[in-house]
Amino acid sequence: MYPQSCWCRWWQSKPELDTLENILNAFNQRFGDIDWTDKDKVNQILTKQLPAEMKADKKIMDAITTSPDKQNAKISSDKKVEELMQQYLFTQTEIFKKFSTDQDFQRRYKEFIFDTIWTQQNKQPPVNP
Repeated sequence: MYPQSCWCRWWQSKPELDTLENILNAFNQRFGDIDWTDKDKVNQILTKQLPAEMKADKKIMDAITTSPDKQNAKISSDKKVEELMQQYLFTQTEIFKKFSTDQDFQRRYKEFIFDTIWTQQNKQPPVNP
């Protein structure tokens, strides 16, 4: 067995924690084409408020971080996103309606939330949209 030289590992990137700027860029790449009535408010809710509510729920964060595999962690995350979206039924009808009626948006948003949390837990890089 030959020792592996360090020069062949220079191209491998190290996992990075996402900054708010990176999270917003990822969000805009996935959802920037949606014509929201109040883009700033929707952006605030979908990129900051809802993810913060997810992270504040110790039970769901434990379920995600202690899950034996990524698929089970994603199922737990998706269920919590659906639960949190219910709170917007009357206050943010536009968001709730988009999430409820557009299956592609729902799938992409759930992926966005899970990828953000999973990456911040430093388990592995996010999956591309």
